[in-house]
Amino acid sequence: MREHVIRYAEQYKVIAIVRGVESEKCISVAKALYDGGIRLMEVTYDQRNPDGWKTTAQAIGDILRTFEGKMLVGAGTVTTPELVELTHSVGGQFIISPDTNVDVIRRTRELDMVSMPGALTPSEIMTAHRAGADIVKLFPAADLGPGYLKAIRAPISHVKLMAVGGINENNIAQFLNAGAIGVGIGGNLANRIWIEAGEFYKITESAKAMVAAIGKAVELIDMTKHQGQHPRMGCVDVVPFIPIRNTTVEEADALAKAVAKEASEKFGQPFFLYEKSATAPHRENLAKVRQGQFEGMAEKMKDPQWKPDFGPDTIHPTGGVTAIGARMPLIAYNINLDTSNLEIAQRIADKIRHIKGGFRYCKAMGVMLEDRNIAQVSMNLTDYTKTSVYTVFETVRMEARRYGVNVLGSEVVGLIPLQALVDCAEYYLGLEGFESKQVLETRL
Repeated sequence: MREHVIRYAEQYKVIAIVRGVESEKCISVAKALYDGGIRLMEVTYDQRNPDGWKTTAQAIGDILRTFEGKMLVGAGTVTTPELVELTHSVGGQFIISPDTNVDVIRRTRELDMVSMPGALTPSEIMTAHRAGADIVKLFPAADLGPGYLKAIRAPISHVKLMAVGGINENNIAQFLNAGAIGVGIGGNLANRIWIEAGEFYKITESAKAMVAAIGKAVELIDMTKHQGQHPRMGCVDVVPFIPIRNTTVEEADALAKAVAKEASEKFGQPFFLYEKSATAPHRENLAKVRQGQFEGMAEKMKDPQWKPDFGPDTIHPTGGVTAIGARMPLIAYNINLDTSNLEIAQRIADKIRHIKGGFRYCKAMGVMLEDRNIAQVSMNLTDYTKTSVYTVFETVRMEARRYGVNVLGSEVVGLIPLQALVDCAEYYLGLEGFESKQVLETRL
């Protein structure tokens, strides 16, 4: 059995990674993948929901019985020997793990299943191989690049490697040419939102639409003539990819990189990857990426530390530069003060913004509302689960009192996650054990 699965992986090259799909839809997903030429499918366990593991295992068994050997099916995100045994009990044929867990590898081999643990470094790869791994999953492959895979294969060419993470139709050939026996593809092949709707073509259409929008902005907006109050560095200043529901940060990251690559090649616009897609710690914070703004960006990009991730090494003459990447939902939240003193708003902003030692997921600045003659603390909360709306509101109100200033009110610009408002209700009402699913509208 093991040799058969390994031959399939080497012959068909692609394992489709299916995560978060309702069990009753897995058969339809498998049929769609099979019709498209896919012959290996990974169904992942949700580590946040142990109660659903048996349902996931049942889905694996159902697919195997439906295809009668024509589609090979295994489990992903397997972190314990017990999950290996559960997968084996329904006939699962391979085990894919996020890390090099020797106990998982050994139990997989004892049950005559193919072991594919995750690894990053040559040391981890060799640890997995010595423990009995049949194929080692190199993750996150796209972040490391085909060159990394090729380099580490030189001294360990006897180890079978599979590239996973950020793989798409544009880079599959590069990883196979670098020595991977195959690839694992998740959101770029089996995105849950479109899977549930049965509309597999939509992710491609969405990416094309995003690229076209970037091109239109480069065509129409001339940054040499642009002025404004908000910091900016490009005609398309930032393009965030945000996992809202039934998708992951990893899938958003892969799509962001695919869009950046195509847009940079098509329009000559340079792109920096930021937040969860950042290629270095100093690029995570958008404020740091933006420092210098359009007028100073050409000089800044002469520093090798600020070489763009995609596109030319200097700014587009009229389009500037763009930040792109995956991130949590951002809340644009402003608090108005009963003062016309902008300096007070800026001092308060400095107390709460992360770059000045404030809250980790808060970006803030003082701005003047000329039409109302009042100052405002303008904020972006980049992860409301770590820096809440009520936390910054109470802190701004407390800091304002130091200057004899009151809070007039606050506003949300654009959309806000329901849970962020539920968190505020819990805090101010002292609700105990309250959950967002108790909100009536969420049950309709």
